[in-house]
This record gives sequence, structure tokens and C-alpha cells, in this order.
Amino acid sequence: MNNLSSVYKNKLFLYTVGVWVATLLYFTLASNVLIAGVLGILILGGGVLLFSHSAKDPILERIEKVLSRASIGELEDRIVSVDPDSPYKQLASSFNNLLDQVEAYMRESIAAITFAEKGEEDHVMYPEGFKGVFALSVNPINHSCDGIRAQQLLFARRHYGEHFKNIGGGSNGGLETIRKDIVKSNDTMIDIASRAKN
Repeated sequence: MNNLSSVYKNKLFLYTVGVWVATLLYFTLASNVLIAGVLGILILGGGVLLFSHSAKDPILERIEKVLSRASIGELEDRIVSVDPDSPYKQLASSFNNLLDQVEAYMRESIAAITFAEKGEEDHVMYPEGFKGVFALSVNPINHSCDGIRAQQLLFARRHYGEHFKNIGGGSNGGLETIRKDIVKSNDTMIDIASRAKN
């Protein structure tokens, strides 16, 4: 086990911690969910485990590569082919599970919002398959998507209402046309009645 002073002298460790702190801040600022808290706990625990052993271990190198790519938003890679006897097997599995949750959450929330912006009600998020705070945040996302769809509907109604108003004056224009026809018919009746008397 390395002592604390040797950990801070390890530039690779400091670089990785810096990348993860930046990622943690990004998730905190980019969303209203506690993804950052989950990432923070895993990063701190994983960082201590990763750098308390030799950085030359091939599993640790794969973990570092996958996490570096994840820190720049590339969430598709996973840590695979881990030896069942490796002391890092559980760490790799935990990071893979975390990446699965983050990737699925991001993909589903983006799809739900995109469909909502188009006014489509075909896509909502379901909490099944999500864990913890990811599952808890599904209903607020769906509620926000309902608001987006309602706003799109209101915009469409206003847009078409303005076009209807321009075409025939809207409902007020229709009533005005009817009133003018009644006045004209009334004038015609008065004219017919006066001619009949003469």
C-alpha cells in the first residue's frame, strides 16, 4: 500500500482525479439529479483502490481508458475480459453498471424530450431498469415532457387561431358578417313593406 505522499506525487492519479472532478461538476451543473453524488462516491472509492496498487496492471489501464473516455461524454465503452480472480473484478463491474445506468438515462431522457418538443406523446420514460436516483428522476422528467407538449399544443392553437382570424376575422368576424346580413335583410324587408303600401 502506498503512503499518502506518494499518491499525490503520482501525476497520473492527480490527472485522473482532476478529470473526474470536472466530470462531477459537469453532471452537477447539467442536471437536477444526483448523478454527481453517485459518481463522486465511486470515483473516490475507485481512485483509492486504483492507485493504491501498481498502475501497470492491465485491468487498471483498461479501467482508466474507459473512464477517461466516459469523462468526455463517450459512454459506450465497457471494461471487458476481466480475469475472474482479479482483485479489480468488482470495481470493473461497478463502473460498467454505472456507465450502463448513465448511458441509458441520458439516451432515454433525450429521446423523451425530443419527442415532447415535436408534440408526440408516444415516448415516455419508464423507471424499470433504472436504479436509485435514476429511477426516482423518471417521473419529474415525464412531468417536464408533459409541460413541453402542453406548450407545443398552446403554440399550435395560437398559431392556427391567428391564421383563422386573418382568413375570416375569427369568431368575431363571423358574428359581424351575420349581423351585417341581418341588417341588410331587415332593410330589404322594410323596403318591400314600404313598396307594398304604395
